[in-house]
Amino acid sequence: HTVIKKLVSGYLSSIEIWMTELCFEEVAEQSCENLINKAIHVDPNNPEILSTNASIKVSQQNYEIAKESISESWELFQKKITDLTNSDEANTNNLEYIELIQPLTTLARLAIEMELYDIASSIASAIRDMNEDITEPYYLECFANYLQIKLLQNPHNETYQDLRLNLLDDNNEISKLIYETRVLLITGKNCSTVDDQL
Repeated sequence: HTVIKKLVSGYLSSIEIWMTELCFEEVAEQSCENLINKAIHVDPNNPEILSTNASIKVSQQNYEIAKESISESWELFQKKITDLTNSDEANTNNLEYIELIQPLTTLARLAIEMELYDIASSIASAIRDMNEDITEPYYLECFANYLQIKLLQNPHNETYQDLRLNLLDDNNEISKLIYETRVLLITGKNCSTVDDQL
């Protein structure tokens, strides 16, 4: 298990280098593809690998596979969270929960980019459950809700993100989402205030 973890970590670190510092090299795309395939082969049920695969596919503009990878990654993360919650090793789990926060934050951002707003909100909510004192998941969930409301109000308009939000919408689903988003903004702002005071 430790060997697999180290291998996967090595593959993902190499991919990050190819996608950032070496992204203009001719072989960057193929190198990322080779490395992610090796990682999937070694540990096919690792949610971080699928999240990285989604990121690669977004950069390649292969959006449908990116969306599939995001959904699969979130399903596996949910299973991991459930397993940790049901385990008896409380002290170890706290550390493992903390280790999940950054990759989940990355996945939430990817989900927003791919217009998977429900998934993004669910991920952000899960991060808040792990640590309610972090500001970012509040704002990620608010942003996902904000764009989801715009999409619900303009379902047939491809430029819905650029349109104004109607805060007086009397649709039950939309008004509920607006209310929840306002509550999240206030709570997130309070967290931010506490952070500033520490």
